[in-house]
Formats: sequence, C-alpha cells, structure tokens
Amino acid sequence: MPVAKMEQRKILVVDDEPDILRLVEVILTSSREWFVLCASDGEQALVVARSEQPEAILLDARMPGGSGFETLERLRAEPATRATPVILMTALARGSDPAVPPGFAGVIAKPFDPITLPQQIRDILQS
Repeated sequence: MPVAKMEQRKILVVDDEPDILRLVEVILTSSREWFVLCASDGEQALVVARSEQPEAILLDARMPGGSGFETLERLRAEPATRATPVILMTALARGSDPAVPPGFAGVIAKPFDPITLPQQIRDILQS
C-alpha cells in the first residue's frame, strides 16, 4: 500500500549566524514536514515573508541592523504577515518554560536540542 505524501509547510528561519541558520534548515528539512526559507536579517525576512507567505517564522532575537522585536513590529504592520505565527529564538531565554513576549507565538531557547526542535515548533503552533 502506498504511503501518503505529507504536505510540506513553509517556514521562514531568520538568524544572522550562518551556522545556526544552516543547522535549523537541515533539521527542519530532514523532518520532511517543512519547506525551509532562510533570511539573515530582519529586512530580508520582511521581503521573503511578503513574497512567500510562510505558515510560521522562527526569528532570532538579536541581529545587527534590527532586533527580532523590531522585525516582529514590522511584520505585524504588514497586512500580508500580520497573522503569521512568529516564534522567538533566543539565548536570552531562561528555564525550561521561558516567558513568551507579547506578539510571539512562543519561545525556543538557544542552544536548542536538534532532536526535539521540530516537535517544539509543532507544540507552539498547536497551542
């Protein structure tokens, strides 16, 4: 019996650290659940989010040229991205259940566990 092909969902990963960006891309692509779009700063993230309409955005908190918080404000000001769930990725998170800043769907602490990252994203998006 043929196995049903899972529909891939688009996710935009935004991080100024190329190694982190590539690692997250590999992890999420290998899960076969996500089609991964990448951006290295907030400005690029806005362009990609407008044109590609991802179903979710993983956004680094600290980036040169504009923080994740500033980028979130700009995403919320755009009609095309206003409702897109945005998950904050940050090394500033403390504890196993970090507080979620207003406007974000959730927080993933860095360093993250590559094994559980896809499930963390699913859990945040389903809540």
